[in-house]
Amino acid sequence: MPRTLEIRDLRHSSVVPLDVLQFTGGVSQRSLLRVAGVDVGGRRKGFHAAVIEGRSLLRGPVPLRSVGSAIEWLLEYRPLLVAVDAPIELGPRACERDLARTICGLYYTPAAVEGPFYEWMRHGLELYAALRHAGLRAVECFPTATWTRLAGPRGSRRRAGWSAAALSRLRVRSVPSRIGQDGRDAIGAAYTAWLHVSGRTESFGSIVVPRR
Repeated sequence: MPRTLEIRDLRHSSVVPLDVLQFTGGVSQRSLLRVAGVDVGGRRKGFHAAVIEGRSLLRGPVPLRSVGSAIEWLLEYRPLLVAVDAPIELGPRACERDLARTICGLYYTPAAVEGPFYEWMRHGLELYAALRHAGLRAVECFPTATWTRLAGPRGSRRRAGWSAAALSRLRVRSVPSRIGQDGRDAIGAAYTAWLHVSGRTESFGSIVVPRR
């Protein structure tokens, strides 16, 4: 089967519509929800992953060098949903342009993710396929949009300070005092997954972001 068709088929089998997954229990039950987030890099950098249970960081962020190690780690925790910071399908994508106009800028996904720059997108697509094969539900997120929605536009601030301030506003317990950008984005992705299963997100095509 051609690669493009395989990826587009993945979107329909792996993304979880809110009306299918939305949790309807009470506050005490919602506090037990376990979700995960993954920040995606190229093959050399790999992935960073985090697991949130309720409003506490259960594990991570941890670096994971390969798709296989990421899946093995995630299966240990069996999250209800995994939010991945990478495109879930090839472009062109109207949803990315809508998000850029509405919330913040982002890299547009091309029709063919070839060349060194797009290695992280290829790595992300491989992760989505592996998540589907492992029976783990996944959804696409964009932590920069999450930080923007929750803490306001970055403006002229440095990304590290801005995202750190945004993370502190989430009041997620047990977050390490020293953490890099990839780790923050993994937690931001996991928090987006938590909001999604709690019914507190909106969608730009396949991309879920916190509701205003």
